[in-house]
Amino acid sequence: MSDIKAITTFGILLGAVLTAFRKKKGMTQAELAEMAGFSQSTWSRIEHGEHALTVEQLNFVAGTLATTGSEILKITESIEKEASNGGVTVNPKGSSKSILEGAVSAAVEEAVPGLTEIQKASVLPLVGAAVAVSFIGGLIAKMVDSTHDK
Repeated sequence: MSDIKAITTFGILLGAVLTAFRKKKGMTQAELAEMAGFSQSTWSRIEHGEHALTVEQLNFVAGTLATTGSEILKITESIEKEASNGGVTVNPKGSSKSILEGAVSAAVEEAVPGLTEIQKASVLPLVGAAVAVSFIGGLIAKMVDSTHDK
C-alpha cells in the first residue's frame, strides 16, 4: 500500500492562521465577513484556502483582528517552513481541493480499490485535510497564541 503524504497549500495555511486570529478575537465568520465586506460564504472559502485576499484586504482584516498583515504573513511563512521540515508538502498556489485530491487519489484507490466516483469525492477531501491538519494545527495555535494583543 502506498503512503499518503501530507500536502497543503500556502492559501490553506494562511486561511488557518486567519481562522486562529478570528477565534482568538472571539468573532464568528459572519461577524468578520460583515466587517470586511465579504459574504459569510466567501469568508469561509478564504479560511479554507479556496479564495485569495488582496494585500489591501489582508491588511484591513488584520487590523480588525488587532494585528498586521505582515504579522499574519510572518506566522504563515514560519508555519510553512516548519511544515516543510516536518515532511508536509506546501504548494505555493493552487486550489486546495484539486491539490489535495490529486495528492491522495492514487493512495486511496490502492488502499480501497473499487470506490465509485461519488465515494471518492466524499473521501478524498477528508483524507487530505486530516493528514495536513494533524501536523499543522498545533503549530498555528501556538504561534497565534504567542502574539501579543494590541
